[in-house]
Amino acid sequence: MTSATKINLTKPILITLYGFPGSGKSFVARHLVEDFQLAHLNSERLRSDLFENPQYSEREDFIVSQLMSYLAQQFLIAGLGVVYDTNARNRQFRKQLADLAKRNHADYLLLWLQIDQESAYERTQKRDRRTADDKYAPELSQSSFLEQLSQMQNPDKEPYLVLSGKHGFASQKNSILNYFYKTKLVPREIVQSAITKPGLVNLIPHRAAEPLDLTRRNISVG
Repeated sequence: MTSATKINLTKPILITLYGFPGSGKSFVARHLVEDFQLAHLNSERLRSDLFENPQYSEREDFIVSQLMSYLAQQFLIAGLGVVYDTNARNRQFRKQLADLAKRNHADYLLLWLQIDQESAYERTQKRDRRTADDKYAPELSQSSFLEQLSQMQNPDKEPYLVLSGKHGFASQKNSILNYFYKTKLVPREIVQSAITKPGLVNLIPHRAAEPLDLTRRNISVG
């Protein structure tokens, strides 16, 4: 999708992400900025730009977090929404981001990517460094993967939207657009023109061993 066809929101929003490593957070972030007029701040890319050999230390985390927040604020002041692409595992950190959005007259949303633990871990072990989504992701052993999971604090009394980490972006985008419509960030006509509708679905499975029944039909589900 070219910049000329990107969807404009009625006001800035700060979007951040939450989910297991390997749940598809950077995948969703990349597609969001391809389809919507949003700035993309990726913490791991920023870390790679700042440090030649990242150590993932507390000092590095602090520097990256401070710079991310500063850049996010500058974009919001300029009237441009931001995808804050990091794993916002901690409730207190998410509250700081929500406060940052509020101070700059922007909406705030947490996208919660949900996927089973086994599939998420398997994805982390099959990362392709040639792709944009995997290029800057850190290497994870099973112990470091489990350590990150132990630090996660599920959303509680904060605005969030659950997305399936196993679905493609077309389905995820439908959910996001519906949320944007309900919160008056996009008008109805944008939702109607941009939302993806399912195609033909055969509701009755074909069994090769049975004779062909011409009364069966494909049904279009609107």
